[in-house]
Amino acid sequence: MDEDAKKFIEQALELNHDERHEEAEEVLRKGIESHPENLELKVELGITLAAMARDEPAERVLRRVLDSDPTHQRAAGALGRLLDSCLRSDEAESLYRDILELKPRSHQIAEDLVRLLVSEDRTVEALRLARAQADAYPRDYGAYDALTFALMKVEDDLEGLLAEDLKQPDNLLKVISNLLEQYFVYVRMLDQIDEEVLGRENRREILEDEIDRVLAELASLEKHIEKNRSVLPPGVLTAVDDLVSKRAGIE
Repeated sequence: MDEDAKKFIEQALELNHDERHEEAEEVLRKGIESHPENLELKVELGITLAAMARDEPAERVLRRVLDSDPTHQRAAGALGRLLDSCLRSDEAESLYRDILELKPRSHQIAEDLVRLLVSEDRTVEALRLARAQADAYPRDYGAYDALTFALMKVEDDLEGLLAEDLKQPDNLLKVISNLLEQYFVYVRMLDQIDEEVLGRENRREILEDEIDRVLAELASLEKHIEKNRSVLPPGVLTAVDDLVSKRAGIE
């Protein structure tokens, strides 16, 4: 991006961070006057207008960006979130799916779509889409964002089961299955993603911390697992036993 255009964007971001949206709008419009072809400036303008609840002009700006570049991820994401906030989630979903059809490697759009589906209690559909994104691009760090979000959301929803009755095998199995999938996703990320990518922003350390958290949670379920060994699937029990033993060995 042109360095001068980048300065306009950086200034606007700072102003928006301080909720000085009108000033940010002024800066961005000046930037667009100087760089009329710069789409990033226009996306920031759309986001700024949306922050001021000026929904119609924000939508117009973002749609013009997509007219110029139909697969612009930031414009599509901003427009989708705007549509969703205006109770037009069907349009937002259609937009996200259109972008993914044109450009399947749009990981941020996949995450936006998964978040929308989860917000509508379509968690099974969200997980299916998120798993497919990670499977299609196993070496892309961003390809896992949708899946890790969905799994964590499921874990949050299952916390009620932890507080209620883990003596029920079905409830216990749901909790264990979610934790096992989280574990294997994090391990897969460490195995598949380039070390250079993992080295950015402490990603390797974050993943290792998540693995340790999952193992600790599995270990904390041990007494419930012991009470339900006769009715839980053998494969699940073996996986839990192996992982809990591994963690004990590390400690």
